[in-house]
Amino acid sequence: RNGVGGSIAPVVKFLQAIPKLPPVEWDSLVSNVVNIWIIEKEELNADRSAASQLVPFIQDERCKMDAMILIGNLQGAFQIAQRLGSMQDVLHINSRAQAVGDQELLKSI
Repeated sequence: RNGVGGSIAPVVKFLQAIPKLPPVEWDSLVSNVVNIWIIEKEELNADRSAASQLVPFIQDERCKMDAMILIGNLQGAFQIAQRLGSMQDVLHINSRAQAVGDQELLKSI
């Protein structure tokens, strides 16, 4: 941990250096890295938004949506939920948007 902020660049390099894994294993790895990054940043009360740089590494739409919810990118997660046609996910995102007071997103939902 270098300072409160810490750079996500070494994490991106780490993911880029990993030999190709099967898609499910790859998405699981990246999702775990996102979770760890967010947990560490929350413990330090630091900005966790840098984890959004890891989302493009995720291949599965549902995994990508879950990562976006964790990071706080509710608009992006909502767009994926719409594509997937999952009312349960839309309702979950709606409750998260209410919790953070995202009025613009609530209007969209």
